[in-house]
Amino acid sequence: MPHRRRDAGHMFKLSKTDEQRARTVPGRKTLSLVARFFLGFQRRDPLLDGMAERVRAVIARQPGHRVAVVAQTLGLSPQPLEQLMTNRDDAVDSTFLIDVISALVHESGMDPEWLLTGQYDPAMHRKALLLGEDRSTQGARAMRSFVEQQFQRVLDTALLFPER
Repeated sequence: MPHRRRDAGHMFKLSKTDEQRARTVPGRKTLSLVARFFLGFQRRDPLLDGMAERVRAVIARQPGHRVAVVAQTLGLSPQPLEQLMTNRDDAVDSTFLIDVISALVHESGMDPEWLLTGQYDPAMHRKALLLGEDRSTQGARAMRSFVEQQFQRVLDTALLFPER
């Protein structure tokens, strides 16, 4: 069973292999959990896993369900999207996840709050739809910024009110 550790209010799992690998770096002393995170050791976060599962569900329901076609439609790289879709046991890249959520909201009119939290928010959805009316590159950047702000709000809320 994976070990559970607490870091800045987030619960996450490290596999035993990652735990052993993270304890030492050749020629170095034991690393703190925070140092392991910043050095890129695999980290699992239930919030990110939930977001990734909702994204996977939406993409799986696309006509034809070909990841390369979906990636092209969303303006994303196919390889990281394929990894997100197939590697459910790997840690989720939060930057790429924000890119995918932003693209889904911008291109498909999805509610960002539902993708981020699993709960529908009509006011947030209306705001995203208004931002999505700008079909330019600048509009896509504005949507990315909006989704990133909402993502940070969700993480901050989780830090303030961690689940027991």
